[in-house]
Amino acid sequence: MSDRVGSVAAPAARTSAELPPWLDELERAARRVTTTALVSSDPVVDVRDEIAATSARLGVAAPGLICALLDRALSDVRLSEASPGLAARAHVDILAAVPGVGEASLWTATLPGSVEQVAASSQGPSLRRLKELARRTIEDDAVTVTGVRAPVLGIPVRQYGAARGALTIRFHDLADRGRIEQVGRLAASRVSSTLERELLLEHGETRGRKVTETVERRLVRTAYDLHDGPLQALAVLAAELRLVAADVVALVPESCRAAVAEALASVHEQAVGAEEEVREIARSLETSAVVRRPLEELLEREAASLARKSGIEIVSDVQAELDGLSDSQRIVLYRGVQEALANIARHSGAATATIRVRSRAGGVTVTVSDDGRGFDSARVLPEAARRGRLGLVGIAERARLLGGFVVVQSVRGEGTAVKIVLPAWSPLGAATGGGHSS
Repeated sequence: MSDRVGSVAAPAARTSAELPPWLDELERAARRVTTTALVSSDPVVDVRDEIAATSARLGVAAPGLICALLDRALSDVRLSEASPGLAARAHVDILAAVPGVGEASLWTATLPGSVEQVAASSQGPSLRRLKELARRTIEDDAVTVTGVRAPVLGIPVRQYGAARGALTIRFHDLADRGRIEQVGRLAASRVSSTLERELLLEHGETRGRKVTETVERRLVRTAYDLHDGPLQALAVLAAELRLVAADVVALVPESCRAAVAEALASVHEQAVGAEEEVREIARSLETSAVVRRPLEELLEREAASLARKSGIEIVSDVQAELDGLSDSQRIVLYRGVQEALANIARHSGAATATIRVRSRAGGVTVTVSDDGRGFDSARVLPEAARRGRLGLVGIAERARLLGGFVVVQSVRGEGTAVKIVLPAWSPLGAATGGGHSS
C-alpha cells in the first residue's frame, strides 16, 4: 500500500500510520530550503544539497519530491514578510536548485516592449537571449521555449489575469521540459504575490513621498516666516531692552539702581533666550538639514536641546544601520522623535527619557519612552485627532503611507512609549544590484 501527498509518493514500506512523521519531515525540509535561500552565501548549491538530502531521508527520488517540497518552501510566510527584492531573489534561487535546471531569472514589464531583469540566480551568458524570451513570454502571455542544446523556458507571471512578468529557466535536457514547466508554473504562481506586494509598496511609497513633500514645504515656509518675522522682532526687542536698561538705570535713585538693573538684565536675558529658542525651532524645521545630516546626529541634537530647556535627562541609544533609509523615511522618523520629545516636555512630568533606535531584517524601529505620569491613550489620541491637534496622529499617518505604523503605549503613573516602525523597502531591481532593461 502506498500513500501520496501532492505529487509525491511515500515509499511502499510506509503505512498510513507513519504518514504524519513523513509529512513533518517534508515541512521541516521545506523550511530549511527557504531559510537557505534567504541567508546562504551560495543559495543554489546549498538548496540543491538540501533537496538531495531530503530525498535520501524520505527514500523518494528527487523528481517526485520537487513539487511538494517547492510548494511548501515557496509558500513560507517569511517570503511574504521579506522585502520584495529579497523574496524575488529567494524564489529564483530555489527554482535554479531544481535538478536539471541550470539557472533561473525573473523579469518584469516596464515600458511597452521593454523588460527588466529584477532577480537572477546567476549572471550567465546570452543575457540578450533571455531578455528577448522574457519579452516574448510577457507579450504573448504564454509559455515559450527556445533552443535545443541549451533550452530556455519562459513562464508568464500573471497578475489580475494578465502577464506582468516572466520566469526564464535554462535547463539541460529538452526531454525534461514537461517536468521543468510544471515546477516553473508552480514558482510563477508564488512569484505573482511578490510582484503584487511590490506594486502596493511602491504605490504606498509614492503616496507617502507626496504627503511628506507637501508637509515639509509647509514646515519650510513656517521656518522662513519665523526667521523673517518673530525672530527679527525678538532680536530688535533684545537690543532695545539693552539700550532702555542703560537709560532707566541712570534715572532711578542710587539706592534702587542695583535692583532695577538686575530686573532689566533678567528681562533682557529672557528676550535673548526666546530669540534663541525661536531660532532653534526655525532651524529644526529645515528639511535640507534633515536630509543632509546623519540621522543619529540630528536625534542627539534634539535630545540635547530638550535636556537643556527642560532639565529632563535624555539618553540617545542608536544601534542601527541608517544609511539605507530614504529621505521620506528619515524625515518621518525625525519628525516623530521631535513630536514625542515635545509631548514629553509639555505633558509628561518625566525625569528621564530615552530615544532607542534599532534596525532589523525588515526595517527600523525608533522608540521614545519616558518615566512620566502617563495618560489614557485610548481616549486621548482619538480626542486629539477630533480636535485637530494632529501631533502623533499625523506622524502615524505619514508612517502608514510608507508601509509602517506608530504604536503609543501609556499607563498612568508609569510613563509613555512611542514606537515608530518603518519597513525596509527597495524596488525589485535592487535584488540584483540594479536591473537590466532593454
